[in-house]
Amino acid sequence: ARTAVHHLHRNGARRIAVTGIMDGFHAHHEAFSGYLAGCLDLKLPVSPADFLFVRTSTSTAVETRPILGRFLDSDRPD
Repeated sequence: ARTAVHHLHRNGARRIAVTGIMDGFHAHHEAFSGYLAGCLDLKLPVSPADFLFVRTSTSTAVETRPILGRFLDSDRPD
C-alpha cells in the first residue's frame, strides 16, 4: 500500500483514498497502515472522508452504495 501511494503520487494523484476490507486480520491493518505511511511520507492530506471500507471478513456481500456515492461527489479524491 505504501508503494502504491508513492506510485499514484508520482503519476499526479494528490488526494488518495482507500477502500476495501476492515476487520481484525493483521494483513488488512498492515495494508491500511502502509497507506497512511505513504501519505505521511509525501505529506499528502489524510482525511477520514477518504476511508471507505465496503465489507468485513464476516460479511457475505460487498456494500457498494457508499463508494458509488463518493464517486459522484464533487469533493471526491483523485
